[in-house]
Amino acid sequence: MKERNSSIDIVKFVIAIHIVLLHSAMVFQYDLFQNGYIFVEWFYIFAGFMVARKIVNSDNKLDTFLTSCSIIRDRIVNIYPYYFLSCTIALLMKLKIGLFAITKAWTVHRIIFEYLMLYATTLIPLNLTDVSWFLSAMWIALIILVPLGVKFKHNFYRVSVFIFLIIYYYIYISTGHIWGPDEWTPFGYKGLLRAIGSISLGFFGYEIHLIIKDKLNHYIIESLFIILSYVGVFYYVFNYSHDEYYFLLPVIFLILIVIQMSMKRFIIPDCLFTRLLGKFSMIIFLNHFYIFLYIQNTSFASTREKVYIGLVGTVLVSIFVYAIVDTIKYLNKHIKSISN
Repeated sequence: MKERNSSIDIVKFVIAIHIVLLHSAMVFQYDLFQNGYIFVEWFYIFAGFMVARKIVNSDNKLDTFLTSCSIIRDRIVNIYPYYFLSCTIALLMKLKIGLFAITKAWTVHRIIFEYLMLYATTLIPLNLTDVSWFLSAMWIALIILVPLGVKFKHNFYRVSVFIFLIIYYYIYISTGHIWGPDEWTPFGYKGLLRAIGSISLGFFGYEIHLIIKDKLNHYIIESLFIILSYVGVFYYVFNYSHDEYYFLLPVIFLILIVIQMSMKRFIIPDCLFTRLLGKFSMIIFLNHFYIFLYIQNTSFASTREKVYIGLVGTVLVSIFVYAIVDTIKYLNKHIKSISN
């Protein structure tokens, strides 16, 4: 069995930290990491790649509908317990500092919409974690794209790049920038369009992977290329404001992800620590923005101190969420093994 790719887990974590720092700068109002939004595309492209691989390895005996439901359900079930607990903590913290009050039935409905990940719909959920648009857009995009992938498989993968090109060209001519997931277009939220476009690019990436996977045999050279390429990407994003070249970054992400997923191994070996980094990246993504808002509304410390407090609080809450959810999962698994 092929070794799990540690480079993916490491990159996931580094990107998650960059997005956390982006939101820290937004809330505490300092001028750094402002272009980190572009890394959301990396996560969508990687998700598309993994779903494409899942489709190819799925049970061909099931029909398109059941296979699609199974693939999407598995992804939701994997992340939802962490999302549910994160939303609950955010709800309690925001109620405590008075960012909103539950005085009407409509407010309750909006909270339920948020728990159901309906942010990217025309409904108006009440922001709890303040990052749920990402997951909501992903699920809706998968509902659209997965049945096409299941039905047509490689024939769809080969043309899915055109979905990406059409969507991002539309975004380019209509707005001129990629950021702004809440911007409304005639086709829905801009964040949803970004999800559809980037996940489609990930589907196409899996097809490229099938072509090159047996041609990469020099893991040290490939590892150094990956490391230097990401250093270059992070340097560019940190130092240069948004311009037309940002529309090329998803393509660069695609190339790097395809190489990473096609490599036989990475210079840093896969281990429990790297896997923990990969898993922790999503949890820390879910549990940072609302903590920053809480501190901004309750603390009279300096900006620098607020940033430190916010980052420490994010790590502690994320560890708490991770520990609670994984403990429950372990106990459920243990109980089932005993009962069987």
